[in-house]
Amino acid sequence: MKAIPVFLKSVYAFLLLALLACAGSDAPPAPEPEPAEDDVTDVLLIGNSHTYYNSGIGFHLARFLQEDRPASDFNIAVQAIGGYSLSDHLQETSTQDLIASRKWDMVVLQENTSVAAMVPDELYHSVWGMINAINDDQTEILLYMTWAYADQPAMFNALQAAYNKAGDDTGARIIPVGEAYEQLLAANPLEIELYHTDGVHASLEGTFMASAMFLEVLFGLNPVTFEYDAGLDAATADFLKQAAHAAVTGSSAP
Repeated sequence: MKAIPVFLKSVYAFLLLALLACAGSDAPPAPEPEPAEDDVTDVLLIGNSHTYYNSGIGFHLARFLQEDRPASDFNIAVQAIGGYSLSDHLQETSTQDLIASRKWDMVVLQENTSVAAMVPDELYHSVWGMINAINDDQTEILLYMTWAYADQPAMFNALQAAYNKAGDDTGARIIPVGEAYEQLLAANPLEIELYHTDGVHASLEGTFMASAMFLEVLFGLNPVTFEYDAGLDAATADFLKQAAHAAVTGSSAP
């Protein structure tokens, strides 16, 4: 066999490099990797209308979070049925199916306000029932403390005692929205209305403040540093974010 001249070897090498360069330029860019499942924070909110009113805490919490991270980094699911207690959810097939559908990082439990204030033993038993249903030591359980009805301010002490005992017994952290209501009702220089006209549910302002508290308790993010305002005027939104931060951290109210 004849040897290939040296100059031809150089030509072949040049052509090979050129072809590789062309192939590289025509190749589509490598797709960005999907976030690993473990990188997604999965949160489940279980409750009733106090969880879903005014588009719901899940909606406003997600809007806050979108300022801090891609929407693909968190998943907020809501199972909220009007009038339900946690005992009802324990018997509700759709709730139990949702609990079993994945490994949740956090599950927030909201008891029916009347049940928590008037039948606290049911709250305790139901929280333990939910913990057993979730059956995962890696899932953090949190308790969403609601507020006294506008015409029944004495409910507050009963709610506070019931949620504190449930938290102490189970180790669950409390999102003390009811305490934030009490603090703001005692000192409300902007005269912000926290109640819906029915005196039971939250106004948009109340839901916004609660959502800001969820942001700080669940994700450790100070709502004061966020721009989201839920369509409220800037002064009201800023004041409510400060009130939420104060209630969570125990710092001075605005």
